[in-house]
Amino acid sequence: LKEDSTSPRRPVQGMPFPSAFWGLDFWMAWIMNLTVFGSCVGTNQNMALILESAGHAAASSMGVALFALTSSLCRVFSGVLSDKYNHVFNRFNWLTLSTACSVLGQLLMSQMGFSSIMLGGTLMGCSLGINATCMVPALNEMYGALDFGKILGAHLSSQALGSFLISFQLLPDVYSRAAGGHRICRGSVCFRTSFLLLAVSNFLGLLAAVTLQIRNRSSMPRTRLKSDSEEVL
Repeated sequence: LKEDSTSPRRPVQGMPFPSAFWGLDFWMAWIMNLTVFGSCVGTNQNMALILESAGHAAASSMGVALFALTSSLCRVFSGVLSDKYNHVFNRFNWLTLSTACSVLGQLLMSQMGFSSIMLGGTLMGCSLGINATCMVPALNEMYGALDFGKILGAHLSSQALGSFLISFQLLPDVYSRAAGGHRICRGSVCFRTSFLLLAVSNFLGLLAAVTLQIRNRSSMPRTRLKSDSEEVL
């Protein structure tokens, strides 16, 4: 402890929050996280109603369990593999894969068949697991440790907005209109429009992920932009 108190303080390198906030990379990641997190959480929260509308109410527990299982497994696998093989398939590649899984998952969910719902839920769980694991270290690589708490907090605000817009606005509104005043909606019309809209939004997220991957292929924002700074703690 005495040695630590007398040793020179090390500079913390990275990009300050204002510079990161106004950069294109930040908003590409923000949009990608909003679409993936919002659509995955919204799908999982409404899995019981989705299967009930498709005529498979008894399978609702299995759908939720499958989503949770694949999400957990993909968190572990993507974390281990992205560390071990980062030089071959980096974290930006993993985030692109995550968003692509979300697009395909929503398209499968829109078919509103039992098999397509199960497979779509599996892909959505995998998408959420990869995104949750790889997004934080990717942001750290992009911006460094200087204002990382502020950058991460501002970035994660996309999750709250995505959950609100999708889970509390889009899905309930489409469901209620399709129900036509009834308490329970039956048939593919109850969710198909929502899933197709989510597939389009996730495709925009995929474009953002590809843009982020290309922009950070050879350099990160903290080294690419001239607004880097250092602070001594």
